[in-house]
Amino acid sequence: MQVESKVGKIEKKAEEIFKIISDFRKIEPLVPKEQIKDFIATEDNCTFTVENYGTLQLKIANKEPFKLVKYTGGENSPLNFFLWIQLKEIAVTDTRIKITLRTDVPKIAEIMVKKKVEKALNNLIEKISSL
Repeated sequence: MQVESKVGKIEKKAEEIFKIISDFRKIEPLVPKEQIKDFIATEDNCTFTVENYGTLQLKIANKEPFKLVKYTGGENSPLNFFLWIQLKEIAVTDTRIKITLRTDVPKIAEIMVKKKVEKALNNLIEKISSL
């Protein structure tokens, strides 16, 4: 399954946004505190507990300065997935942002979760835009 967010517009330089999304220590303000607990981060890895689910790990798999950050699950991740955030600087204070998630889920699950995932990605675009 592949899900893409809407294309968002952020009134900042791509470099400023990249510095935030490429360092888990700076992402913590985006974490929904009501669902995520025990968030621990280094620059390239983070672990956290999802209420009623368990502890998860994320890591940064790839970085292209000011253009792309690609994330994946840690060693004990229950899902094989990649999530990447793309940036395109149109002008000095006009950067476009798009988030894509690719994961292997059964077709029946895809039908049930695709719209929810798309909504979550669009909400994440809004949160990043507000930083």
